[in-house]
Amino acid sequence: MRGTPRLDAWRIELGAATKPVRSMLAMLNEIDWFVPPDTGSIAAAVALFDRYWALLEPWADDTMYPRRALELDVEFGGLDQFRAMCANVRRPNAYDWRYGPPKLAERIHGIVHGFDEQDLLPFAAPNIAPNAALFIALNGSCIWRTPAPELRLPRDDTDGNARDVRQWFLNNASVDVMHGVRWQFVEPHASLGCNPFATLLECYARGGYPIILAPARVCLFFFDR
Repeated sequence: MRGTPRLDAWRIELGAATKPVRSMLAMLNEIDWFVPPDTGSIAAAVALFDRYWALLEPWADDTMYPRRALELDVEFGGLDQFRAMCANVRRPNAYDWRYGPPKLAERIHGIVHGFDEQDLLPFAAPNIAPNAALFIALNGSCIWRTPAPELRLPRDDTDGNARDVRQWFLNNASVDVMHGVRWQFVEPHASLGCNPFATLLECYARGGYPIILAPARVCLFFFDR
């Protein structure tokens, strides 16, 4: 399932980080979401998730389990199984991975490299109009635009819950991309292969959908139909 891009990746300007950030956003726009992976992509996605964890771990300090202690389960199924798996982390008081290690790691990485959100203001659009800006300027702050594409849902899909879980996951992927853009902005000349969030995005592109069930337990979900 391909989405309608919200942003024109090749018109984004972000100083020295322009080229790698454009590449990241172009990858995001090209992902075929929630479909079975190609042959060979499963092993590649597992390896990419391993690399994502390894790249993130040093920056998250002791809030993140070492990869060797992580229980990683590979699961296959359809939309019903995906919805049920995601329900484990959407319920009230469930473990909230995204507001833990990834957010902390990106913040520490920015502090170490002297990043200030105000550094992004020269690249912000003055209003909501253009699709060539990642954020707009409002009262001296950067307001991020949602980078993930808008899903084109099948016309015969009348299951509101199914649409909801896919949009929920895509919203989370947008947050990953925002982390990745900031990460690249403070190290503009570094390879995207050194950016944990770009690596995670590639895992998505390979058809792997990580669901962090607990601090040391991950389900890497693949659609099989």
